[in-house]
Amino acid sequence: MNLYEDSVIVVDAEALTIRSYSRPGRERRILLSEVRSVERITLGFWTGRLRLVGIGPGRPLHFFHWDPRRRSKRVGLSLDLGRRMKTAITPDDPERVLELITDKIS
Repeated sequence: MNLYEDSVIVVDAEALTIRSYSRPGRERRILLSEVRSVERITLGFWTGRLRLVGIGPGRPLHFFHWDPRRRSKRVGLSLDLGRRMKTAITPDDPERVLELITDKIS
């Protein structure tokens, strides 16, 4: 049973799945037990809002998943998985996903 689901992000009791990670149709499943921390990030002109996928100058240590609707979003989440590069996600309801992940990792 999914606790949260939108067009790109799915959260269930064990994992977060990014349906379009590096390109449409390329999934990435992240076990919630792998997440060390999660934080809310503001998306601005230079800090990820205009990025379609990958890394860029505003947040060079974040990899953003494929999200063609990111331009209309102002908030994302940064997942620390214990690696130098963090995973940035932009769910439709970031506050709900933040709450779900925080509850599971604490």
